Amino acid sequence: MTSKYCKDNYWIILSFFLYPQPILLPTRGGNMDMGSLVIQIPNLGWRTRQLTTLRVSHIQEKGKEKEKRKEEDDDDDDDDDDDDDDDEEEEEKKKKKKKKKKKKKKKKKKKKKKKKKKKKKKKKKKKKKKKKKKKKKKKKKKKKKKKKKKIKK
Repeated sequence: MTSKYCKDNYWIILSFFLYPQPILLPTRGGNMDMGSLVIQIPNLGWRTRQLTTLRVSHIQEKGKEKEKRKEEDDDDDDDDDDDDDDDEEEEEKKKKKKKKKKKKKKKKKKKKKKKKKKKKKKKKKKKKKKKKKKKKKKKKKKKKKKKKKKIKK
């Protein structure tokens, strides 16, 4: 980044505090069709976006609509204070149920894992036993062959 661009950035930051409405600033190339839009969105604070000049007015209108909706919601909230308490209680109950379900799921998963491990161990033991039996059989056969050879002499 050049020092000039850093200065521009500084100016953009200053503009956050100086202007409440959206501002279109030229990009490094100085092209006014595509600029860096600085906009304050309710509840989100300041945001910068790369946008065309055509969309600036559209965004301004959207911002005004959001503010109107917010004001209407504030008016509605004054009437419904009692309902909010009930809603909060219901939400808490739902959260508790979800936590219980998660715990149960975790326990089930652990049990399944343990079962799988046990099965694997059993299989390994069986395989080992089979191998041992095979080895014993081979040894017995070898001994018998040796004995037979001795008798032939």
